[in-house]
Amino acid sequence: MKILVTIISSEKHLDSRIKIIQDTWLKDFENYLIISDYDDKENHTVKVTDNKTYESAPEKNLKSFVYLFENYKDFDWFINVDDDSFVNYKNLIALVETLPTDEIVKIGRLNENSAGFGINYHSGGAGTLFNFKALEVLKNAYPSGKYGYFREENGDYNAKQTPYADANVGIFCSDNNIEQVNCSLFNPREPKYWNYTNEEIKKQITFHYIFDDEYYKLYNITHKND
Repeated sequence: MKILVTIISSEKHLDSRIKIIQDTWLKDFENYLIISDYDDKENHTVKVTDNKTYESAPEKNLKSFVYLFENYKDFDWFINVDDDSFVNYKNLIALVETLPTDEIVKIGRLNENSAGFGINYHSGGAGTLFNFKALEVLKNAYPSGKYGYFREENGDYNAKQTPYADANVGIFCSDNNIEQVNCSLFNPREPKYWNYTNEEIKKQITFHYIFDDEYYKLYNITHKND
């Protein structure tokens, strides 16, 4: 079983978010790729756009599916997260080992129409786990040319780009009959939002909105008694 971590980021976060991620939870993973707006092969980073703004997230996310399909065909699983996310390796692997690879699987934490798109979709910050079978379909999202934009209530797309990359991936999944499985172990917020104890933190797979020293605190909690 081979799993690849993909992180949506920007060059402006290299010396802050990326460095601290590499110094904590990313150390547990053998393979990772940073989807960004600059190239740095030594730092596992690939450029998919010149856009360095927050609004580049949909383009980065959707283009990453194409890049992964073309370059990582020998991988079974992918987990896509933001550069302010935390991933518990042991719990992720424990989940993956229970899942099939011969059918489409996409798992994360469902947002309930939080961006007003009329659908439920996986939170990008909480991270989404999907297998290669799902990637074979997801790779078609960007080439279709309509995802990454706001969708009207009547189903039409307009010319205004949306920063909600996760919502647009969710719309594509809805349009293409990819079931988006909900898992409460993927958290779209930080531990204190949920009032988690250390023991509860240890049971989770991901957290979002993690910054600075909080990474080290979480890493130490999840690796205590290793």
